[in-house]
This record gives sequence, structure tokens and C-alpha cells, in this order.
Amino acid sequence: MVDKKAIVRWLLVGTAAIGVFGVAGISYRQFTGLSQCPQLGILPACYIVLICYASMLLAALRRTPIMSWFFWIGWLGVFGLAVSGTALELAGVETCPRTGGGTPTCYFSLGIAIVLALLFILASNKAPTGIR
Repeated sequence: MVDKKAIVRWLLVGTAAIGVFGVAGISYRQFTGLSQCPQLGILPACYIVLICYASMLLAALRRTPIMSWFFWIGWLGVFGLAVSGTALELAGVETCPRTGGGTPTCYFSLGIAIVLALLFILASNKAPTGIR
């Protein structure tokens, strides 16, 4: 019998890892001066997003009640920045770093954040009995 909950947890970890590694590349390019992330105070937004994705990955790997706080705090950071970046991009203000094809990376970050929230809810102990 397939353990659906384990599959959801692995999908959660994998998706969070994709977020971490994706923004790690952008953060590295920011650090070396090859890319430009918007500044939020003294820090580039991509550094903040990296910390938030890392928080979510840590919470996905170490499932304890306190780690749920780490997940949701990290998620709020990523989601908030992705929504604001996406809104600005759609309004015609170039805000987010671009992929090689020219797509704003905040679009991908928004999609990943939504998927992560759904997976985290499904992986939680309060998930509906149909997926346990």
C-alpha cells in the first residue's frame, strides 16, 4: 500500500528545496554583481527570500509543532514578496530578476509558495482522512 502522506512530505521537501536552490542562484548572482534584486532596507530581497525558503525547508525536514511556525513565517515572507513583485511586474514596473528567457522570477516564486502551502497543509496531522 502506498503511504500517501509520505509522498506528500517528500513532495513538500522537494518543492522547498527547489525554492532554496533557485533563489540561491539568484542570491549568488546578486552577491557577485551579475544580477540586481530590489533592496528592502539594507538587504536585497533575494537574500530575504533565501532565508524564508530555507526556513520552510527546515520545517519540512524537521516536523515538530514549533517548526510549523518556521514554515508559516518563511511562507509569509516568500508569499508577500512574490505577490508584491508580481503585482508590480503586471503593472509594468520591472522589479524582479529575470530568467534567461526574460520571465520575472517572482512569478515562479509565487507559484512555488502556493504549492508549498497546499503541500504543508496536506502533510500536517490535521489533513483530511482521505489522504492519510
